Amino acid sequence: MRALAAWLVMTGAAWAQPVPGFEDAPEPLFFEGLYALVGVDSAGRALNAPVRLEVVLQGLELRGCDLGAGRLDYARIGEAFVLAGRMGGEALWCRFSVDPGNYPLLNCANPEGLRLTLWPEGEFGAPLVCG
Repeated sequence: MRALAAWLVMTGAAWAQPVPGFEDAPEPLFFEGLYALVGVDSAGRALNAPVRLEVVLQGLELRGCDLGAGRLDYARIGEAFVLAGRMGGEALWCRFSVDPGNYPLLNCANPEGLRLTLWPEGEFGAPLVCG
């Protein structure tokens, strides 16, 4: 039991550490939570769906009910810190800010026309519920 407790503490500590090379960026756990995603994909189709970001190996997995899975990792565009990756087969990059409650807001785009906003939804720590 002690070994399990020690492993959980070490694992949690690893998630709470800055990503090497991005020490000035928020820890990945800052972004973990339930979001409302609204925008358009590269084909111009409207998107409006709940999604959840979860920390996996110093990056974030994006899970949605109808959007398919995705992944975001730390990246830089010039001096700017961004999250970059894929969602539903499309490449994207996201800038972030915070709302008045200090929860993350993500604005995402790609050169093909994808434009998305993700903001904290309801109980931010709640699980994604599809149906």
